[in-house]
Amino acid sequence: MKMTSKRTSILKRLTLGVFTAGLAAGAALVALEGGLRLADVPQSFSATMELDPELGYRPASATSVTYETAGLRHTVSFDAIGLTDAAGAPDARPVAILGDGVVAGWEVDPQERLARQLVDQTQCEAAVNLAVPGYGLLQALLLLERNLEDGLRPRKVVHVVNLGNDLIDNMRNWEGGRIPSAEVTDDGHLTVSPPPSVAPWKDALRHLIVDLRLFALLDVVRGGGEAHGPVMPRQQAWLYAEAPPEELRSGLEAHRALDNRLSDLAERYGFDVETVLWVDWAVVDGKDRVASVSRAVERMRDVTHRPLTVLDAGRPAPSEDAEWEAATLVPGTRHANAETLARLAVLVGCEPPSRGS
Repeated sequence: MKMTSKRTSILKRLTLGVFTAGLAAGAALVALEGGLRLADVPQSFSATMELDPELGYRPASATSVTYETAGLRHTVSFDAIGLTDAAGAPDARPVAILGDGVVAGWEVDPQERLARQLVDQTQCEAAVNLAVPGYGLLQALLLLERNLEDGLRPRKVVHVVNLGNDLIDNMRNWEGGRIPSAEVTDDGHLTVSPPPSVAPWKDALRHLIVDLRLFALLDVVRGGGEAHGPVMPRQQAWLYAEAPPEELRSGLEAHRALDNRLSDLAERYGFDVETVLWVDWAVVDGKDRVASVSRAVERMRDVTHRPLTVLDAGRPAPSEDAEWEAATLVPGTRHANAETLARLAVLVGCEPPSRGS
């Protein structure tokens, strides 16, 4: 009996000790988080995104996020539906931009982003930028369809294809992660698999954690804030190869089917489509990069249902990569800088609208 009472007493003291230690650790973490915020430590880039059951992830809504890449600080503000770049007359039919981080413009001044430049520097009455870092054509289409259902009526959709990684972004078995996936069956039918589901409590917990400055520090330790070097994913590099593996065909056919879906949307909603290819020369391997890029462009031309335009951002030799990146990209990223976005705006700028349009 005495032995049982002694064990109970030890267990109570142990439980109290663990509880006290937990409270102390929690208080220390709260104090550390508060200190990091007072020190103006930026957030993680992950705070710019929210989970989405259809898209996998989408831009955050009704908030501003400040993050760092390669020591440079960027602040991006999102409206109620996650837009960061819309300009022009609210009653005009806008130009809608689809793409990834290359044209999203999150690391440039808001006045230098693509939609704003289309309105300010060309004859577009309005423009809206739906580009999202990491998106391929599948996610871009799903986001466009959502906006069309909500009342968006563009006069033209400009799809900017990043030849550095967009092909893999449509296929989960290539890209990995929590994204939807496109697959074409043997009879040519497109099937879209939703991203893996996430329990609501996990979604809520993620939303809380990614906003912590402690999480941002851990992200830096993992390399999340380091410069994005010139590395092309293995499957994307097949697009440039002289003799690519047969597996490349599945990626190309997925793109063909998705581009077909974009054409169907254009016919249904009455807008034009323009496709622009973006070449990140510094990630193209091989002795003859011009020939490699020509192969990639021709393969994309074969699976696109309209003429293609290649944004001319120069053709550097490998020894000139550093200078090309400095003139073309935001430092520490693979994203277009303000000057490159200005060239793109001129390339896809609007003609004056006809009467009654």
